[in-house]
Amino acid sequence: MRVVIKVGTSSLMLPEGLGGGGLRVAAIAKLCEVVAQLQREGAQVVLVSSGAVGIGARRCGLETRPSELAARQALAAVGQVHLMRFYDELLSAVGGRAAQVLLTLENLAKRSQWSSARATFDALFAIGAVPIVNENDTVAVEELRVGDNDTLAAHVASMVEADWLFLLTDVDAIYTADPRTCADAKPIRTVTSAAQLHAHSRGNSSVQVGNDSKTPIEHAHTRERNTHPSPQKNDDALAGQTCSTSLRAAEAQASVKVGHDDANSDKEGNKDNVDIKAVGIGGSGSGWGTGGMETKVTAATIATAAGVKVVVCNAREPERVADAVRGAEVGTLFLAQPRPLRQSKRWILSIPPAGTVVIDGGAVSAVREKRKSLFAAGIVRIDGHFGSQQAVRIVGNEDGVEFARGLTNFSSEDLQKVKGCASVDFFEQLGYHAGSEVVHRDQLCLLDTQ
Repeated sequence: MRVVIKVGTSSLMLPEGLGGGGLRVAAIAKLCEVVAQLQREGAQVVLVSSGAVGIGARRCGLETRPSELAARQALAAVGQVHLMRFYDELLSAVGGRAAQVLLTLENLAKRSQWSSARATFDALFAIGAVPIVNENDTVAVEELRVGDNDTLAAHVASMVEADWLFLLTDVDAIYTADPRTCADAKPIRTVTSAAQLHAHSRGNSSVQVGNDSKTPIEHAHTRERNTHPSPQKNDDALAGQTCSTSLRAAEAQASVKVGHDDANSDKEGNKDNVDIKAVGIGGSGSGWGTGGMETKVTAATIATAAGVKVVVCNAREPERVADAVRGAEVGTLFLAQPRPLRQSKRWILSIPPAGTVVIDGGAVSAVREKRKSLFAAGIVRIDGHFGSQQAVRIVGNEDGVEFARGLTNFSSEDLQKVKGCASVDFFEQLGYHAGSEVVHRDQLCLLDTQ
């Protein structure tokens, strides 16, 4: 069994003024004990840890996260050394062995580098090491960053074919509304479709889902590529949202199981199966982290498509990770898709999408249900500018939900000419003979196979 655990910046750092705003050493020690326990029980464990920039800033006496790329890269270099020193010493104290793995988007998006990284993880597992993963902030440029470690953890979980991905945060679960301000907020216990949950949250104009309106797995790839400065997000914050909006929207489509919360929200209790159309999952916070609850749903979309079960739970109780692996109900569980992506396809989800292909209902049925390639006859609209062999989002025209992603065999310019056409008409439209598939099924990843 393979387990990936992601812990965020705010879970690792003390608040300003408490202990000098340094590391939560006791929390890291507790986490290392859980990792060692899982290893003793036969699991291979990866730890994806944020915190390098924030810790570097505190070590250098800064009170806010700098906006300049070079300054953040310098702080990451300072903080990563400090962070790894604690992981190395604390894991060694409980019989573990730490190994540092720093990745960039290029490592994930190029198949040869993706395969090399996969082989490195396998070699580390073979010697009993615990890979401590972070994005390589010291060399990553704004345009080529994963952007947040929730998404990085999902890609790593997919890469190593993990059974579980745990996203540790500062709340017990994902809620139907902000539990800090809404007494009627209920924890969501089980989510069968992360993509649908995300999409239908976006579909309600009265519900705030993060700070933008990106599609499920686009969010992380584009945050750092925007021309305007990206909003600083707390790694573990919930969106501000009124409880009445969320609870009135308990109808239709994104299937989740909501628990009636009590003083012990993770204990067995009276639960109902209900459908939630709108759930607040974004937010902003202290400014040290780069994630939020939205990125956790984004990460769940990626990981569950690869057959990984995802749990969002409280970082202050890392021992619940072991409980969940043994079958206990912990936090919010995103169920793995019943027909996960083959290993050979998973790297495609790491490629930033360059555009969107909108298709009709018949094409959606053929691609999703019959596992067919995408043909031009079913295309109704092309958004964005892209070249051949770039990644594109595939969206249904009827519901506007991204349900697949793939590598296109045509540029956007050529697709504008042949959309809605049969392949026999390609030569007349393009002036050259071209293959019939716009996206071949071997280069197409379904995000939701429910």
